[in-house]
Amino acid sequence: GLDIISVDPNDTMFNYAKDTAEKSGLFSSSPNTSLRNVHGVAEALPFADGSIDAIVGTLTLCSVTNQEQALSEIRRVLKP
Repeated sequence: GLDIISVDPNDTMFNYAKDTAEKSGLFSSSPNTSLRNVHGVAEALPFADGSIDAIVGTLTLCSVTNQEQALSEIRRVLKP
């Protein structure tokens, strides 16, 4: 199945993310698809090393306080 996880320090953005995922066809009420929000920031992603298949970041690097740390975290959590 598909597990879509949004990470944002602003929890109110989840509804926007959900609406966008539904409109784009990425998310449906299929039992094989999940969509959830995790409160967090790119500089400290709350996931285990090598546990994420793919990351899509929009308006991320222009809004983080430490771009180098955010990119390091992305590398850390992505599967090899």
